[in-house]
Amino acid sequence: MEALSTRKRFVDAKISAAVLLAFIQAAAWLGLLWLNGTQVHNAGWVLGLALTAAGITSSGAALSAALLRDRERAQFVYSLGLLAAVAVSTLAGFSPLQTIARLAIGDPYTNGWSVAGFAAVLVALWLLLQRLSRRLAI
Repeated sequence: MEALSTRKRFVDAKISAAVLLAFIQAAAWLGLLWLNGTQVHNAGWVLGLALTAAGITSSGAALSAALLRDRERAQFVYSLGLLAAVAVSTLAGFSPLQTIARLAIGDPYTNGWSVAGFAAVLVALWLLLQRLSRRLAI
């Protein structure tokens, strides 16, 4: 049982590291835009969505590893899944990148509810990952 707890902590730490790096990069981006004199609206929501998007991609990678167990197949399936998700979400008009851009320019139709939708996806992926964590091999 302790090995399972260690695996969960290991996976959670790897996902947390990716999310922290995304936060630092997004904050640096906002800071550089501010220094350049570019006005950015909704900076908090932009940072929140950057964190959420990083969590979604990291959780997706961990899920593919948990489900397939073979590194090459897991990377291939994750890459194809990520490309498909980006294409579909962009064509449908609800991609994280479009949402971040709309938040940053102050679009009145894009707000915290848009971020909440992506956060719901992250929570669902994280819960699924927690259920499948005993399949993860370190």
